[in-house]
Amino acid sequence: MIILKLAFLISSIVMANGDGHEASGTQAAEHAAPVIAIEEVIEDEPGAIQVRQSPDEIMIPGSIWEHIYSDEKNKPHLTFVPLRVQMREKNPGVLSQEVSVIQLPRGGGEIDLSHFVKDKKGSFFVQFTFDKNVSSEKSFVYFVSRNRKRKVDGEILGSGCKSYYDIKKYIAKTDKAGGILLNTTRLRHLSVLGGTFIFANVIGKEVRLSQVTFTDSKNAKYFCDTKAEVKPEAKSESEAKSE
Repeated sequence: MIILKLAFLISSIVMANGDGHEASGTQAAEHAAPVIAIEEVIEDEPGAIQVRQSPDEIMIPGSIWEHIYSDEKNKPHLTFVPLRVQMREKNPGVLSQEVSVIQLPRGGGEIDLSHFVKDKKGSFFVQFTFDKNVSSEKSFVYFVSRNRKRKVDGEILGSGCKSYYDIKKYIAKTDKAGGILLNTTRLRHLSVLGGTFIFANVIGKEVRLSQVTFTDSKNAKYFCDTKAEVKPEAKSESEAKSE
């Protein structure tokens, strides 16, 4: 796991070697500290929720970092940039308001879904805007899962703990449809959003980076960083009759 300490001058990186798509490791090695550039500009948007406090650190699986920046001869020049997240209702009453725009600061941040998603069955969209108007040589989007796998109506939901995925094509596809379509029935949305979305653009030696972690303080047991075990979901009426 790479830990990027957000600082105005110098940041240390600690890397743990991952195994395949496992976002964990046992051997750590310190690397030379790269200079960090901070992107200060955050565009105010009318009605948007402005999060001003940047995260103290950003944790990225070592294998993802190696994929984003593979130039061993040159140290990366890191620029932490803001990230915009929009949550929009498809079904009225699913969210606390029809459209919520969360403007995260440089380096991104965390969103507690319990503040936005109501206890009503229905669907909503989530869409990201990262580093707009920047021409990048290479762009990356990853999802690091922090949600537990669970069985709902005979279907396994969730990506499980310590797993990560390259979702660049998926995000590009959903953007054309207005964002990722999620459903709140049986908290299915947590099995899609529960984790960290990492965005990066590489321009020469510069790595422009941001991320957002989705949590839910009211349903913490569904997340990997809690000790609580998720009990099997109650069977649906159709399942019960089939037995």
